[in-house]
Amino acid sequence: MNFDEILNSIDEKLDKETFSSISDDIANLMSYNEALNNDIKAKEEKIDKLQKKADMLVEANGNLLQKVSAGVEEKKQEKEEEKPKIDLRSAFDKNGNFIK
Repeated sequence: MNFDEILNSIDEKLDKETFSSISDDIANLMSYNEALNNDIKAKEEKIDKLQKKADMLVEANGNLLQKVSAGVEEKKQEKEEEKPKIDLRSAFDKNGNFIK
């Protein structure tokens, strides 16, 4: 049932004099209802905006974490590649002395 149907139902149940006496109260209720609906709409828009911003931040953080972890792995691989591999035969000279 919408608002106009409810008003018509009240009008049918009451006589014209009684309905006229409460019509100001009904008008105040209508104004209050409209103000509440506007507040709810504004809050829903704000919630949607904040949710979109939160989703964007989560995505950005995910992208940053992927880049950070990839960067660490690359550095580890570079360090491993930079170290020359030591062979035991190359560590000693032909007389068996350790090469410094």
